[in-house]
Amino acid sequence: MEMYPNTTYYRYPGFLKICFLLFLFTLEDIHASNQVINNSVISSKALKSCKVPDNKSTQYKSTPCEQHNYCGLVSGKIVAGNGTMVTLKCADSYMPRNENVDFIVCYDGVWYPKQHTCLKACKALNYKSIDANCTYKGEPVACNRNIRIGTQVQWKCKSGYETGHSNRNNTCLKSGSWKSPISECYRVTCDGLKLKTIEANCSHGGEPVDCRSHVKIGTQLQWKCKPGFLSKNSNRHNICLRFGVWQSVMAECIPENKPASAKLNPRRFNGVAKVGSIVELNCHVGGYPNPTVTWLKNGEPVRFTKRVSNNIATVESSDLRFPTRVIYALYFDGCVVEDIGTYECRVENSHSTASDYADMLVYNEGMLSINKTMEKRIVSVVGSQVNIVCNIRADPVPITVRWFKSNEQLLPTDRINVADVDCISSCTGRLVCPAGSGIAYYGNCTDHSCTSQVIIENAQESDSGNYKCEALNDIASDQRFVDLIVNARRPKMRIDPPSGTTIRRGWDVTLTCNVEGSSKADVKWLFNNVSISAKYPNEMQISSIVGEEMIFTFRIREAQPSDSGIYTCQAVTKLGEKNEVSTSISVPFQQYSYDVQRGRIGS
Repeated sequence: MEMYPNTTYYRYPGFLKICFLLFLFTLEDIHASNQVINNSVISSKALKSCKVPDNKSTQYKSTPCEQHNYCGLVSGKIVAGNGTMVTLKCADSYMPRNENVDFIVCYDGVWYPKQHTCLKACKALNYKSIDANCTYKGEPVACNRNIRIGTQVQWKCKSGYETGHSNRNNTCLKSGSWKSPISECYRVTCDGLKLKTIEANCSHGGEPVDCRSHVKIGTQLQWKCKPGFLSKNSNRHNICLRFGVWQSVMAECIPENKPASAKLNPRRFNGVAKVGSIVELNCHVGGYPNPTVTWLKNGEPVRFTKRVSNNIATVESSDLRFPTRVIYALYFDGCVVEDIGTYECRVENSHSTASDYADMLVYNEGMLSINKTMEKRIVSVVGSQVNIVCNIRADPVPITVRWFKSNEQLLPTDRINVADVDCISSCTGRLVCPAGSGIAYYGNCTDHSCTSQVIIENAQESDSGNYKCEALNDIASDQRFVDLIVNARRPKMRIDPPSGTTIRRGWDVTLTCNVEGSSKADVKWLFNNVSISAKYPNEMQISSIVGEEMIFTFRIREAQPSDSGIYTCQAVTKLGEKNEVSTSISVPFQQYSYDVQRGRIGS
């Protein structure tokens, strides 16, 4: 069913979303009613999943989606069928089937609504020089978004613009193109001048005109910089040409050089802040050319995070040469003890350097921080146990610790255990701030040392990735990252007897292959690079297994000269890691042999 703008659900945004939610609740009720109760055991049919459709007109994204994550879903990706919502975005030259339905829902293997793909459309009329009115089936619609097929448009040039096209009516065709071309109108006037920094005189046909408004083609201009301003442009004459452009580019008059200056003005802060409070250090910056600003703490550059950020704002000034003043704000969204120190706002331009300073003391009626010595990189091998440990100092408790892998929350599985947080109290009375701060304070406190860890049993290569420990309490939060690399192990191998061994004709000889490093390796024997495992299955044996070492044997009965050649023992792990060892054996016609037991040649 096609939805038109004059329908009820089109005029009330959110109406369809509410309907869909009610629809999903109804499906859940039906699913629950189909459950079978037998001997107090409830069973129900598992809900089917959905595949992301393959449609070039429509892009699918997971929801909810944080801005810093890539949330696009490729075609064929499996989506859970328990009411999972996926947002829609139309490709270029397409538009939504219904503007108020920007999502679909997967329930029990079916996408709702079924008809949701984007429709072919004409491109929006985003022309600065054109005024346009669009209608669809007699109802007005927006012209500045992609336009539905069948839409009628009437347009004209804005004031100060003209065009050679006489046809001002148009229609959006099924092909997604307009019936006749629509192009920008061209200018017949030049832009007026901003006279804050220049003095100008304009004339047209010998008569003076106002330089601040649009001027006609042919207008003459004479200008110069106001006192206190400079321009590199020596040509102070200009003329408005056809298509509404000035003959030469109007160079901006810039302020005369001014040394850099800095003044720190703390807000919501008098030098002492409670843990968790918001602090803002405002640095009023001056100078020309515009200076660069660097924030330092105890002489070292400040590390910006989500909690500590550098914001920039401008305010108007009465000084004509510097109509705006720039304020750089070092913003602390919840102070922690580690913020204690001396902060410097350093301002530099080509003429000078200036700095201003402010001291910050954070007192601890609550804190939380993760130990910075936490490993940043862990390398392990397949099959091993991996422990990722996060040590936390916190006050108060309880604290919440969450683990993430590649920005997705890590949940326990049969191999992965997210251990409970373990805290031990260790602080009463006097508390000294971090070494080097030179600040100490007194008061009753309870400083807790807490530990959280992820334990991965039988680690696999798929466990590799970026892990995040995120800790928070009622006062503050902190996070640390660690990269885990799990490498597959190639089996270590050796073969006996050694290469170059001579065997007496008619004797039996047993080849021994030791495989170490994977108890799940598949082993096969090759003779001159041709597999012989299938041809002689009864001659292959696994004689013993010791720990992760397996011993494989291959027996040659009544050796003949035709058995001379290269024998290879090849091992392949379940993860596809392959290794092999080879030995060469000679069985001559003369009666010489290698005594395998005694390690000597006899006759």
